[in-house]
Amino acid sequence: MHENNRFACPMRPAALAGNLCVGESYRFTVLTDRLIRLEHDPSGKFEDRASQSVFFRDFPETAFSVEKRGGKLTLETE
Repeated sequence: MHENNRFACPMRPAALAGNLCVGESYRFTVLTDRLIRLEHDPSGKFEDRASQSVFFRDFPETAFSVEKRGGKLTLETE
């Protein structure tokens, strides 16, 4: 292994498409039925890069529902 890569860790920062709820300026990633990643960007541009807390975001698909009513979004898991 090259000396500069000795601390490199394998990562899979992109989530499964089935676990995403995306709007114009937000992205919710349902990682488990109790763990949801929230992102907001007014431009609607999001990056799939690993963070120190979650290197692997390709968790198995998790069932959830989304309801938009009266300017409010409700994301519900089990």
